[in-house]
Amino acid sequence: MGYYYDPYDPFYRRPLLDGETVKWLLVLAAVGVYLFFCLPLLFLALFQFTAVAVPVLMAGGAGWAIIRTIMLLAGRRPVPLFTPDREAARSARRRQRRPYLTVDPAWPSYWVGQVFIDQWEAVRWVVRDLLSLMRLTGRLLDVTNRKKLLLLWPLFAIFGAIGIGIGMTLGVVLAVAANLLATMVMLLLGVVTTGLLRLYERLRQLRLRAAASCPACYHVSRLPAYRCPGTHPQGGNLHRALRPGRLGLLRRTCACGTALPVTRGRASQQLAALCQLCGHPLHRGAAAITDVRIPVFGATSSGKTQLLTSALVGLTALSGTRDTVVELVDRDSERTYRQSVQIVDGTAAVHKTSTDWVPFATTLLLRHRGRDALLHLFDAAGENLTDPNKNAGYGYLDFARTLVFVLDPFAIPEVGEQLSSFPEIERQANASRHDAEDSYNGTVNRLRRYGVATERQRIAFVLTKGDLLAKLPVGVGIEPGHDDPAAVRRWLVDRQMENLLLTAERDFAEVRYFCINAKDTGRQGALAPIGWLLRRERIALT
Repeated sequence: MGYYYDPYDPFYRRPLLDGETVKWLLVLAAVGVYLFFCLPLLFLALFQFTAVAVPVLMAGGAGWAIIRTIMLLAGRRPVPLFTPDREAARSARRRQRRPYLTVDPAWPSYWVGQVFIDQWEAVRWVVRDLLSLMRLTGRLLDVTNRKKLLLLWPLFAIFGAIGIGIGMTLGVVLAVAANLLATMVMLLLGVVTTGLLRLYERLRQLRLRAAASCPACYHVSRLPAYRCPGTHPQGGNLHRALRPGRLGLLRRTCACGTALPVTRGRASQQLAALCQLCGHPLHRGAAAITDVRIPVFGATSSGKTQLLTSALVGLTALSGTRDTVVELVDRDSERTYRQSVQIVDGTAAVHKTSTDWVPFATTLLLRHRGRDALLHLFDAAGENLTDPNKNAGYGYLDFARTLVFVLDPFAIPEVGEQLSSFPEIERQANASRHDAEDSYNGTVNRLRRYGVATERQRIAFVLTKGDLLAKLPVGVGIEPGHDDPAAVRRWLVDRQMENLLLTAERDFAEVRYFCINAKDTGRQGALAPIGWLLRRERIALT
């Protein structure tokens, strides 16, 4: 070992290298030898690890992220739900721009709400796994451990963590991209399917001439409200927009969990329909089968009630003949039918329609060879029909495609003068004292005032009390019950009624004239004008 002399003390010799220095020199020499021989091998291993293991770890990380997403979508992890309340809140924001939108208590379709919550929760789940990996890598990178630092082990941890992290990130990106693509495709298919289903429903309604008409408030709509049969302790069981859409294409799940059909045909058979305006129950089949509304108008004592009474009994008598079924669909119609039977049998008299009575539809369900139809018959007091203040509330006139105008022949001046010579016939006739043209114009002017296109409607011009008219000399040349509209028109023209006839023919698209015995319930009687109007609605009476 070498020594050196201290210049301040020539007699003291110190060693050139002390023990501590030698120790560190040996350590440095060992590290140098380790690096000289092992570093190339280490970097070669890291290169192999980077080239082979890192891609494998990336693929594993991506697979792990995708598996996590699939597990969440499969329900292996609880997630918040896109509830009907959240859908209602979102719809409320849309209603600020479009107030006419309705909010039904139903679960929205998966692809319009829940899919975004699921994807967000899947991303959060993978991010939590990635943070756990980062914490684990931080523990592996503990530089206070000299052995790990000496062996350069943290390099493997860093590259491994980076590979797995990149893979998980790519997996999340791929899962989100795939989910967004699937969502866009499903939403596009949903929009197209919704449009096609709604178009089919509308075309079917137009072909069948179907609608939902309320017998109470006379409101007519293409889509009624439907009541869910499930349990709703807090109410909210009414669906006002039950049709294909964001709440379901083929079926809808109510907030109570009940599955509801969204097509009108199935909904009308399975659910209770209500009027959108007043909430009155509608008849089964509303908005799904042909809907025919026939208002009868005319002067007081012209025979309107007798005509409807006989027609109601005659229509019901057709049930069971030649594949025809006629049913009374509600209690009010059944009560009206019982009263009509008594009138036809002669056990009860026809009472004048009260001016205080609000017209309520008498409704029948007609079934003939697979074709169903709801027939609504309306009657009102003649005084109210000519009073603009009262007939303003008769909204059923606005939605009718067919009408019946009843003319009392004894209200014609020439016939009335001759009637006074036959007291017995005069007593039976109970002639109307109101002007025929005034009774006609009172209702038709009301239609025009409310914007009804009468030129698209058809009208049956009915001359009643034909059995009594035939007993008078003036009745020669006209035969009640005989299907000869031209003869009836000629007879009316000869009685100076041409002005009324020309007015009716100008106002309406089609006019047909009848002369009947209103007490006759057969096809040549009260059923003649009703049958003609039904045939124009593509409903044949056998």
